Amino acid sequence: MANKKKSAELVRKGDAFMESNEPDEALKSYDKALRIDPNAFDALHGKAMVLHNLGRYNDAIAFYDKALDIEPRNQYAWRNKGLVFSNLKKYKEAIKLYDRSIAIDPEYAPVLDDKTAALYALKRYDDALECSDKAIRIDPLRSSSWIRKGDTLFQKKDYHAALKCYETASDINQSDVWAWSSKGSELLSLDPDQALVYFDRAIEKHPGWAWAWEGRALALGKLKRYEEAIAGYDKAINLDPNYAEAWLHKGDLLFESAKYDAAIEQYRQLTEIDADYLWIWSSKGNALIELAEYQKAIEFYDEAIKQDRENFEAWGNRGFCYDKLENVDEARNSYDEAITLKPDYSWALVNQGNLFFGAEQYDEAIRFYDKALKSSPEEVWASYNKALALAKLGKEKASQDQYRKALEHAEAITTKNSDNSDAWAVKGESLLKLGELDAAEVSFKEAVRINPRNVNALIALCEIYSDYKFDFDEGLKLAQQANGVDDSLSTKSNLAENLLKTHKYDQARTQAFQALAYPRVRQPYACLLRFFVAASFLLDRSNIKNERFDEFLTYYRSINFTFGSADWTSNGLICAIQNTEVSPHTKFLLLTMIDVMQGRIDMQTLSFFRKPQTTANPHAITESSL
Repeated sequence: MANKKKSAELVRKGDAFMESNEPDEALKSYDKALRIDPNAFDALHGKAMVLHNLGRYNDAIAFYDKALDIEPRNQYAWRNKGLVFSNLKKYKEAIKLYDRSIAIDPEYAPVLDDKTAALYALKRYDDALECSDKAIRIDPLRSSSWIRKGDTLFQKKDYHAALKCYETASDINQSDVWAWSSKGSELLSLDPDQALVYFDRAIEKHPGWAWAWEGRALALGKLKRYEEAIAGYDKAINLDPNYAEAWLHKGDLLFESAKYDAAIEQYRQLTEIDADYLWIWSSKGNALIELAEYQKAIEFYDEAIKQDRENFEAWGNRGFCYDKLENVDEARNSYDEAITLKPDYSWALVNQGNLFFGAEQYDEAIRFYDKALKSSPEEVWASYNKALALAKLGKEKASQDQYRKALEHAEAITTKNSDNSDAWAVKGESLLKLGELDAAEVSFKEAVRINPRNVNALIALCEIYSDYKFDFDEGLKLAQQANGVDDSLSTKSNLAENLLKTHKYDQARTQAFQALAYPRVRQPYACLLRFFVAASFLLDRSNIKNERFDEFLTYYRSINFTFGSADWTSNGLICAIQNTEVSPHTKFLLLTMIDVMQGRIDMQTLSFFRKPQTTANPHAITESSL
């Protein structure tokens, strides 16, 4: 009897230490009690709760089980064990445990709140609503039950009813900061100004509650009061350094403000706190790709790979970024890693094939396209690019047959899924190669309607308007739209050419010079861009040094490359040059330069255009400074 009394006294001490947030002392007291009486339910249950609060979930479950072996009809132990499983996000198991508690005491409202929360997490909103209503019927003055019901109604888009629930909760308990903060959270999207008011009320009642400060920061961010928002996140983090959502949302705000280096630091802190957020690196890398911030995107993918070297998608996206930056070696290495990790990764296989295509290794490109098609019949670009490679190998019949296959492939996909923008683009490209211009235009327009950021379709439409319809103004609009989506070498070169066609020579030069300043510029683009620079000076009748013309010729002599008609459709530019007011001599010079680049005549022909300086001819090449 004395031992039981001593054990009970130690349990009471343990309970007091737990209340005063002294877990180590509480555990010592419970352990002493258990040494005296190993079957003391209160000691086992108390120790389980302390371990639970310390995040030692497996140990907590073990002690709840021991306690329940002694008192299997204790509703509190069943509920608390359920809370552990909720903390582990094992909501289905948690619900089963809550039901054991409810079966023992159907009037126990707190466990109904907990079950509501688990059902809410599983998005079983109708069941959650029914459960919160039961809790409210048992205890109409329980503010937490009204808040749970409000959260559920909000998810069901019954906003008016949700706010009424929050109002009821705050009327019941004016000091209930959870009610004020929940109301603020649900108003964030609807009315951030009013949400801010509710978060401020919560902070007034409880200045040390990190959740309210984080909610306040979210509201300030939506109101574009960014510096105050950052300060709010910092306050939340200072109050709770392990508050993952505060780190996440602060990082997101910095990211949206294009402060990528600062955002990276926040995300690093976040992933150290909670490994469940490792997805953030690839997610933000993908967002940077959409913004054409390829160099910064690589930093995010590098972080993703550092955390998980087997993240094949991060390797593939890293390769895509290096590809956009014209760093072929790094792109190829990254695609190789992705394909090694996932040999049937069709997207990476197509892109690797494209790199071999760019390196004029057409047989190797076809090998990768075939692998991609075998891995994924949906990979429609592989079908079309294979036709291009066959054409490069001089296999015209095989190429035409493959264009038809690509067309059939694209049509099969659009029939199955009419919202597949890439399939419409490939359909357009195939029709264009098969000489069906009007049908191609319809397909490209559909691709752009579905996805206004489909760069391939935008450039193809630009080509149709500019090089076939000679509608240069519409061609320029499309070129600008494509460059706005993807500021890459190809889109910038296309924009420079279309600026030339619309007589915007200064702007054409600017775009060409910017493109030439890119870290790596492949020969085809370097050649074209130098031509655009030389042509812009000649067409706007600027005084131009012989050196500018010499620079183009010297560069062209240094390379072993000519444009075939499939690489560069010059129809529109030739038409635009013919319609300028420059001298016939200048027009003939530019048209001859185009013929030389496309391999139709020998470049020695250009030497006939070199002649002594004369002031009598204002269009001749002069020695004046550029």
